[in-house]
Amino acid sequence: MVLGGNKGTSQAEMNRTISELVSRQKAIDKRVERLETLEGTKWDDGRGCVSFEDFVIVDGVAVARLDVDPELAENLDYKASHIRILWRGGVNQAGPIDLFMRLNNIAGVRYDYNYKYSIGNVFTAVGLGNQTELFVGRLHNSVAGDSSGEIIIPFYSVPNTVHTLFGDWTAYLFTAVPVALRMEKGEYGGVNGLDFISINRIDLFPAAGNLKAFSAYMYLMCPQRTDAGVPDD
Repeated sequence: MVLGGNKGTSQAEMNRTISELVSRQKAIDKRVERLETLEGTKWDDGRGCVSFEDFVIVDGVAVARLDVDPELAENLDYKASHIRILWRGGVNQAGPIDLFMRLNNIAGVRYDYNYKYSIGNVFTAVGLGNQTELFVGRLHNSVAGDSSGEIIIPFYSVPNTVHTLFGDWTAYLFTAVPVALRMEKGEYGGVNGLDFISINRIDLFPAAGNLKAFSAYMYLMCPQRTDAGVPDD
């Protein structure tokens, strides 16, 4: 790209070019700032392979929303590949209550999932298709129990493809009797089978009631270089 030496270049075109370069540099600076913040922490592998993206702490609301910064997916130097979400919390009514997720606030009949969990030595398995949301765990009232879990969405920024995900959750039921029934452990897998989208928003919400003392942290994992074919200096 040449800024000078072309008499046919108008001032407006030059201004647009300068504006684009400034925006691009801001995106790169933002990325570098995040990587520098993570340097030396347990989330950094020395190659800038993890970037903290968004978090939410809510109480008494129906939905916890996480936003994915599109600048990271479109950055010319790096392209974030995977989303990891860690969550913990409960609901404001008697549980257990299913915890659901939607991508880009799309609520149509387009999600399939299955999950299994155990309480003590009793196992339960469920599989459903053509749903309006994805199952990602079970919540309990904070008086009766506490839940936490993990959500992984591989290659979230790849367009024109379905998005599969997987994860697990753990709950401790404070007052269950006998003691062997106090631990709940489960895992799940799911797919958004109809929308060929690049993910920019994730909503977490209970099947009933409101979230209570709920927090979720989202990380973008293992950026892949878009210039992978170019040797390093």
